[in-house]
Amino acid sequence: MLVKYGAVRLQYSVYEVNNTERVINNLIMMIEDTFAKKFDGN
Repeated sequence: MLVKYGAVRLQYSVYEVNNTERVINNLIMMIEDTFAKKFDGN
């Protein structure tokens, strides 16, 4: 997912992302859609 949006892998679990508003907003939406229900507490 991160590499698809232009992130560069620096270490095994560390990525560097070119910070543009559009890229950051897309990543936030994807992370929320994927993981929010797991941390909702329901």
